[in-house]
Amino acid sequence: MAPEVSILHPGEGEMRVVGVPVPMIGEATDAEDGELQGAMLSWTSSEEGMLGTGQSFDWTPAVLGEQTIILTAVDNDGTESSDSITLTIVPE
Repeated sequence: MAPEVSILHPGEGEMRVVGVPVPMIGEATDAEDGELQGAMLSWTSSEEGMLGTGQSFDWTPAVLGEQTIILTAVDNDGTESSDSITLTIVPE
């Protein structure tokens, strides 16, 4: 069974300022493995590539415009699932 993945912060459709750190918070649970943490969770951006790993960290956007942020979780069996949001990065 695939993990259940949720991006808790930021929210869908939010606007964020380039160069200003954004708290990234997500969670993932798996029926067999329980709460997934660390490298089992990876965050990527459609414009900036790999952002980080784990349940939470601060990301500083560097590219203006719309970005899709994806949180992907992989359980111990190698089964993965993801959640995504769209953010708009604006100038200062």
